[in-house]
Amino acid sequence: MSFFAFDMMGDFVFNQSYGMMESSLWHKAVLKQKAALALVGTFQFTIWLIRIGLVFAPFSPMVKDWQDMITHCDKLMDERLKVGQLCSTLVD
Repeated sequence: MSFFAFDMMGDFVFNQSYGMMESSLWHKAVLKQKAALALVGTFQFTIWLIRIGLVFAPFSPMVKDWQDMITHCDKLMDERLKVGQLCSTLVD
């Protein structure tokens, strides 16, 4: 079910499937997301501690996973926006 959910999310949000239904393997971006969210789950009641960790411990594996997840999502959103701009240009 998780493979299906992430494939659909990738398809609808980023206009590309992660292909996990076909491969039966976790996509590296999803694994990074799971690892990054472990940081939030562990320190969910001390948000200030997460913020301090992001600033002062960028070498930590959890923080690196978080930064990788954010970078990946930014890249996919930029690509998606370019596709949207291209489509609106073609329609006009």
